Amino acid sequence: DSTGAIDIAVDPVNSNNLYAAMWQRTRYPNGGQLFGSTSGIYKSTNGGINWTALGAANGLPNSSSTNVGRIGISISKSNPNILYSIFTNGTTYLGFFKTTNAGLNWTNADPNNQLQDGFSTFSWYFGQVRVHPTNPSIVYVLDFAIMKTTNSGTSWTDLTGFDIHVDNHALAFKPGAPETIIEGNDGGIYNSTNGGNSFTKVAELPITQFYEIGIDKTNPQRLYGGTQDNGTNRTTTGSVSDWESIYGGDGFYVIVDYTNPNVIYAESQNGGFGKSSDGGISFDDATAGINPSEKRNWSTPVVMDPNNSNVLYFGTNKVYRTTNAAANWTAISPDLTNGNQPRL
Repeated sequence: DSTGAIDIAVDPVNSNNLYAAMWQRTRYPNGGQLFGSTSGIYKSTNGGINWTALGAANGLPNSSSTNVGRIGISISKSNPNILYSIFTNGTTYLGFFKTTNAGLNWTNADPNNQLQDGFSTFSWYFGQVRVHPTNPSIVYVLDFAIMKTTNSGTSWTDLTGFDIHVDNHALAFKPGAPETIIEGNDGGIYNSTNGGNSFTKVAELPITQFYEIGIDKTNPQRLYGGTQDNGTNRTTTGSVSDWESIYGGDGFYVIVDYTNPNVIYAESQNGGFGKSSDGGISFDDATAGINPSEKRNWSTPVVMDPNNSNVLYFGTNKVYRTTNAAANWTAISPDLTNGNQPRL
């Protein structure tokens, strides 16, 4: 009841051959589990009527003795006997495996763990593998970075250094021209015409996700917003074409002092909070007095007193108040969760 399919690969020559990656994943109000013994790869040779588990006997990690989390799997179109799978332990890299006999036997294709360089600590968010349509030795693995191998995993290149955003989720090859790829990540969509050696962002897509928006009350044309994995952004003219980033991370609440537009407060994930006194050119940490060990929500609430701009309120599992424009904060409530501190 806590396991579901997270990826599937279909043999392009014989569609009765199917491979499914199953993931045991639970989430509770105060936590969750990103791995489990029922995570694993299954194969069907009759279109899904019957399935066989592929595990330690086939050369894959043993989920009974190893924390196995999200799994990605991909099949070679030019040689369907070749497949690759990426295993995580729920948080980060566990292993990269290859089979040349349709899943019967798997070998560790990354014995030196070079792929670890492209992973962060939230690999449950990714799990994507792509095999070049005509050359099964070329493989892309998508995680925090994009990693590419041209020799089936012996060595890897990090493609994220070529002006491409992190947190990568999607990659497709142009039919008939596989060196042309389209890649999707938390920054948008990117094109490459040389197999990922360089990328160009598709800038025309208005798809940024705003968590919160703010406005400069002294000049309503100055609009601000905190965005998913694209920081705090603004326009000073109200135009759609001159937005700029002023604060990094995931962007959330952004407040402009209604008495002085040079004073700007911006936020990042899990309660990161900064203050600018020069109109957004530079920011300093503005959390002095807030207990760093207290739980904070992904989008931590912060508001400004409408009658006194020096007074702000900030919410962890307690409520904090500043009366001196975030020079320091003082808790004005007890733990309002009664000791139960969910991190959602």
